[in-house]
Parts: sequence; structure tokens; C-alpha cells
Amino acid sequence: MDEEFLAKHDRARIECKVNALKSVNKMDLPKVVAISDDSFSGLGLKTTRYACKVLESLREAHGDKLPHLIGLSLREIWYALFDASGYIALMKAEGAMGDNDYMQKLATAEGYGENEGIAWTLYNQLSELVESKEQATFRDGTPFEERLSLGDILKGAAMYWFVAAANSYRVGDVVGAFDWLSEAQDALFLANGNYMWDEGAKLERESAMANSANAVTAARTALAKAAAQARHTETRNMKADVFDWLDVHMTEFKSMDAAAQAIIKQQPVVFRTARDWVGDWKKLRSAGTP
Repeated sequence: MDEEFLAKHDRARIECKVNALKSVNKMDLPKVVAISDDSFSGLGLKTTRYACKVLESLREAHGDKLPHLIGLSLREIWYALFDASGYIALMKAEGAMGDNDYMQKLATAEGYGENEGIAWTLYNQLSELVESKEQATFRDGTPFEERLSLGDILKGAAMYWFVAAANSYRVGDVVGAFDWLSEAQDALFLANGNYMWDEGAKLERESAMANSANAVTAARTALAKAAAQARHTETRNMKADVFDWLDVHMTEFKSMDAAAQAIIKQQPVVFRTARDWVGDWKKLRSAGTP
């Protein structure tokens, strides 16, 4: 694999996170976002009931901390968008990516969210097992000492988008309302799909704190590992399918960007993920790994 490209890739991955944090801080987003059942006014009876049900479940779980959770979710949303689009912009500036209209859209936070989906971008960011030091700063000044679960942040984001949909509808922006409802739906779908992961990770933390070697601890640890494996099985299988596809079709593309654009038309992944997979494929194949 091209060592010069790898160097640019590594620099961009580090720099985009630093830049993303700066961009979020410049927005001066509220750390506390209060949402009531009345905030969903205008969404219709069924949608309002559903939004209120999710909001109530978050109230039961977090109590007075809920406004802090939603505020943190808002910062995580923008961090994910700035991080993903910033990587594209840096790689374009280095001449390591194409400069067509589509890539220009992906190089902005708003354009990236519009084209790749905000909820999915947030999900991909939160899926990293280790919280970045930049993201950890979002908990400063909040009641949260530890990293929140992926599911809770996604649900907090969904609440924010339900409110955005209601606000859009009330001012006559029906298209905008549908877009926000779509993001809320995606966020809740992804959050519910990660329940097993969150429970497994919780049990693993409890086991580590107890530091016990008894059978119960061993069982909990095993459950946590199984949950983590279950959560990533679909992604691993998808990546394996992409590698098999690249073995056959990579020669048809003039660049890794072009191959990545073809992949996102086939698989439910964002461009940045597809681009990373193409890079991983080239690295493995150049090393002679089947």
C-alpha cells in the first residue's frame, strides 16, 4: 500500500478530531436542554405518544440528569459531523481524495449529515470502543463521571430531533419535519439494536469493580464479551463481503475513492468507513494476506 497515502490518512484521522472539538466549542451549544411532553406538539397523536414514551423511559433512567444527557447528545451529534467531514476535507487538501461535487458536499458538516445521515454518522462515531479524549470533555460540567452508553446518547439525540421536527412543522416546513423524524427513527432503531451491547458492557464494568473470581463474575464477563461480539458480527460480516467483492472488482476502479463510492451504494455504511475498508483491503493484500 502507498506509504505516503497512509501517512496522510493517519495525520487526517488525528487532526480531524482536534479540529472537530474546536468547531463544537465555537458553537457554544447549551449543556442543558430541557424537553417536556409539550415540546412534541404538532407531530400527531401516535408520533407524540411514541416520543413521550421514549422520553419517559429516559426520565426514569436519568431523572434530573436528563437535560444534561440531551445537551451532551447534541454536542456528540456535531462532533461526529465535524469529525467525519473534517477527515474528507483534510484528505482532499492533501490530494489524497477526489474533488468532485459529491466529495465537496461530504467535506462540510451539514453536507455530510445530509448525504450520509446524521443518526448513522453519530452511530459510527459512538461505535468506537474507546472514548476519545476530545469526546470525554463533553462530560465536563455535567453529572456524568463515566462514558454514557451508546443507546442513551442515540435516544437523547432522537428526542432532540423529535422536537426539531415539531418546530419545523409548526412553521410550515413539512419537508424539514419529515427529515428530522427520519433521523429520530434511525436513532431509535440503532439504539434499540444495541441494547444487548450496552447491557453486556455494563455487566463487564460491574465485574471489574467487584474484582471477584467466582462463577457469577465469570458468567457476567462471558456475557459482556458475547454482547460485544454480537454487536460487531454484522459489521465484520459486511466487511468480509466487501473484501471478497474487492478481490474481484478492485481492478475496475482508478482510485480507492471510486471503489469506496461503489461500496456505499451496496452496503449501509458511510463513505469514510468504506474508504477505510478499501485501505485495509489494500494493506492486507499487499502483505500477501488472503
